[in-house]
Amino acid sequence: MSLSYKDIRTDRQWRSATGLSEQKFTFLAAQLGKVYQELRSKSAEKMRNVKQQFIFTTYEEMLFFVLFILKNTLTWDNAGLIFGISGGDAHLNLTRFSPFYKLLWSG
Repeated sequence: MSLSYKDIRTDRQWRSATGLSEQKFTFLAAQLGKVYQELRSKSAEKMRNVKQQFIFTTYEEMLFFVLFILKNTLTWDNAGLIFGISGGDAHLNLTRFSPFYKLLWSG
């Protein structure tokens, strides 16, 4: 079992895990989808078939992963353990998604 944004139940948990309220998270995930599709011209669902390491199938999952990793101090191996992937895949996915997250805050 791995951690998911769907497991979060309270505002306190949202802020602790991501630094955002659920409403801000939902808004940011929608914006991430727009930015991601504009820059990559492929949806997350299509990209998931490119490599096995691409484990996130929704923009919410992608955003939650990045926010959780940035908010919490974890080693790659611990991040992998929490999300049910290897430490190398945790690093690969954060490297892959963090530029999109940064674009949301700058644009």
